[in-house]
Amino acid sequence: MGNILYKAVSASVSWLFTKSEIECRIDPKTNVVQSSIGYPGYPSTNSRSRTGHYRSSKDKCVTPVKCVRPVERVVKQTPESYTESKDKYTAYLESKDKYAAYIESKDKCAAYRDVTPVECIRTVKRSVKQTPESYLDMMPMMTHPMPNRILEIERNDNISSQSIEWIKSWLLKKTQFRGSESIYIEAFRMMIFFEAAVEAIEIEAHNFPAVQLLTLDHNEFYFNISTDFDKLTAAIDENQLSRFTLKSRKAHVPLQGRITRRAENKIFVRIFAPQDWRCGVKYDIHFEVNQLNYQIQHSALDFIEMHRLFPILINNPLYHRQSSDASVNQGTDRFTRTDLNPEQRQAIEFIIGGSYNPLPYLLYGPPGTGKTKTIVAAIETIVRTTSKNILVCSQSNAACNEITERLTEVLSDTEMLRMFSVNHDKNDISSTIEPFCNLFNGKLNYPELSYLYKYRVLICTLSVSGCLVRAYKSDPKHFSYVFIDECASACETMTLVPIAGLCTTLSKVHANIVLIGDPKQLDAVTRSDWSTQLGFKTSWFERLFDMALYQRHPDSGQFNANYITQLTRNYRSHAAILRIPNEIFYDNSLEAVTEPRSINLDVHGRLIKKNFPIVFQSVHGYCNKPEDSTSSFNSAEVNHVMEYVDKLMQSATHTLNECDIGIVSPYRLQCNIIRKRCQRNGYRHILIGSAEQFQGQERKVMIISTVRSGSGKLGDFVKNPQVCVVIYIALNAGQDCDPNIQQQRQYRQSTPLSSKCFH
Repeated sequence: MGNILYKAVSASVSWLFTKSEIECRIDPKTNVVQSSIGYPGYPSTNSRSRTGHYRSSKDKCVTPVKCVRPVERVVKQTPESYTESKDKYTAYLESKDKYAAYIESKDKCAAYRDVTPVECIRTVKRSVKQTPESYLDMMPMMTHPMPNRILEIERNDNISSQSIEWIKSWLLKKTQFRGSESIYIEAFRMMIFFEAAVEAIEIEAHNFPAVQLLTLDHNEFYFNISTDFDKLTAAIDENQLSRFTLKSRKAHVPLQGRITRRAENKIFVRIFAPQDWRCGVKYDIHFEVNQLNYQIQHSALDFIEMHRLFPILINNPLYHRQSSDASVNQGTDRFTRTDLNPEQRQAIEFIIGGSYNPLPYLLYGPPGTGKTKTIVAAIETIVRTTSKNILVCSQSNAACNEITERLTEVLSDTEMLRMFSVNHDKNDISSTIEPFCNLFNGKLNYPELSYLYKYRVLICTLSVSGCLVRAYKSDPKHFSYVFIDECASACETMTLVPIAGLCTTLSKVHANIVLIGDPKQLDAVTRSDWSTQLGFKTSWFERLFDMALYQRHPDSGQFNANYITQLTRNYRSHAAILRIPNEIFYDNSLEAVTEPRSINLDVHGRLIKKNFPIVFQSVHGYCNKPEDSTSSFNSAEVNHVMEYVDKLMQSATHTLNECDIGIVSPYRLQCNIIRKRCQRNGYRHILIGSAEQFQGQERKVMIISTVRSGSGKLGDFVKNPQVCVVIYIALNAGQDCDPNIQQQRQYRQSTPLSSKCFH
């Protein structure tokens, strides 16, 4: 009975679906499935048939009704109310996004309310800055091995009698170095070797045994040092140490790397081949001398010889002739600026004229007379009135940055490029200079030559200019002008780097050379006593300045304006501060023209005598030198320095910023102690350093700590006339030093006596 009933039901179901397959259709007007077997139409979106029969999605037997349903689901009519609400929801989302964008723009507007249109344009250009297709292709330089006797003499260890006689013979013929090309090149090459030898010996003393590297990431490591290694940390902080080689008896492969930074007692390094590093292995670290600066100086001497430049640049007969004739077309009016004095306008006119070529033009500027302003005005005038290209170099990054920042006000980032060394810390690049520099995709690189040649003005240090000399297929006629700032503080062979080989061919100098400096200020920094005795400290600027062509005419007392201009109007100094250096070093040729309102600073009642903005403060103190250090410090002077800083920063009668104050001392240890005290007191932006660090800089207030004095033991700091000029430069930098500022003296008996100048 059950079997018969099952068969009957199965037959009925089979007949039903057979009819559905034949009779079912979709009404094109209503999108409703209709059937001819007597069942009323029903929407195709129902999940089951009128029979209540469900089909499994896994069932391979799919009826036509099952096939029709997905199609209907796609073309299903949406109710008008639903469509309307969906449109409203979409509009709501759009308005919500617009409101969020408005809030964000409002916040940005608040942050950049004071941003000028020029800065806005720079921000946009920074985001679309063109990246060079490739990078500078540089040729290898000739190698010049150091003679063994150079190291032998510098080490002063068992010097042979032959080496002693050899160096004596060179000292005796020192005055003949510029007499012939062969002697000149051999003598200066020897001085470069002496400098490199001293650096190698100094760096060798920092080699560190049994270093165990601890990993930070895949190729950055660090190692710990104790607090006793002051010399090592000081050398790292002063960028004297960078590249090194790691050697170990257990690891056969030496590792090359460089120091990236220092924090407290940790030295962070980067390994070039981290896959060769072995965990747990102790390495001996051997620091290496960066030979690049020495190699490019040797290269400059090579080009002096190959291009036969010695009789043109080094020993030109015109140097020994004196003439007061100076002619210039006074009718020309190339200047776009009206804030230039007659001496500055004269210098710019002669510089642009180029009648001095191939000899260098000297812009002789004592402190505060507007050398940088004149350079900037000359460059702007050349760019605006000619189609010629300009290379600007200096010994220091600070001087290059100062010129760049001033030029950003008159040149666009398509006209000027500031080219930093690839090893320069990109965090030290100011936001003003960043759009103008060689920072691409967050990394410093040397662009290809075709990219560099797109710019009218290229600014870099003397060291980086050596990369241009090495560039493959460089054009010696590309640069029509080469400006070298701070020339008096660079050694002669370094000054020749951006000239010899870069702008010269055989017996021809294609660029007009302009040297800017002051031979009365600090000269070149040297490491070797032997190279100093041989004359390496004397700059090319100073040697030319002593030539008859660049001297005042004995009858007229004037310089020959065709070859040299002296800037004489001082815009920085109080007349009382300018008086001493003017009488001693500048033949009373300087004139203080600073406006009274620019030199008005009330120093919290500490200065009593009017019209004398200097304080001499005597201090009861003692000069101390740690056993493991070559530097000295004086704690009593540190306390007095901090006393003055606190009073200056807490005074309610004037507004001074931390960067308005500078502290100078000849001793590194004294500078470090003062720096730590300033940081402890919250003063993080006061510049503290040696006299060299203040070369060409300006501060409203300078504090000078000599550390020791009395009994004729003041030392080279004050004994050296050129250092004294820099001290007065620092004092001259006090633009806000007042006519009402006065002098205070405290006389005490103390041994030794430590003095400090303050204004």
